[in-house]
Amino acid sequence: MQKLAKPLGAIARAAGAIAGVALLGIMLTTVVDVTLRSTFNIAFLGVTEITELGLVVVAGLGIAYCGWTEGHIALEFGERFVPAALWKVAQIVVVLLSASVAGAVAVYSLVEAAAVYSRNAHTNMLQIAEYPFYAVAGLGFLAYTAVLLFKLAGGSGDTAGTAE
Repeated sequence: MQKLAKPLGAIARAAGAIAGVALLGIMLTTVVDVTLRSTFNIAFLGVTEITELGLVVVAGLGIAYCGWTEGHIALEFGERFVPAALWKVAQIVVVLLSASVAGAVAVYSLVEAAAVYSRNAHTNMLQIAEYPFYAVAGLGFLAYTAVLLFKLAGGSGDTAGTAE
């Protein structure tokens, strides 16, 4: 299990770093757009497309990092009303369902990436190819699925940002 921790942690941290850079790019793009519009009354054409595609990268890759560092928000409303053993079973079921859904999203996104590639689909304004963004979402959810299954199997993630 520990053999998987290091490479999986490295993948999750790299995904998080790329998502962070994409988020920074979205923020800078928005600042430039607002500045151009308010100061010079000039529209930054394509800013919506850049933001939408950037958010795919942020969400698709950020989910693997959040899963690894346990940075997700969790609502544990029923924990004090349910016996501990039943709560543990419920948590396992939730992780299995989450891994199933994330795996399905990964497969669907990767299949769709191939379909979009074969159609040669591009965005309307800037003509940016769409298939890489489907692939990024698919790979991000694939990594998240791996993280969930790793943790379910008893592996411990990296809550401090550095896996051993």
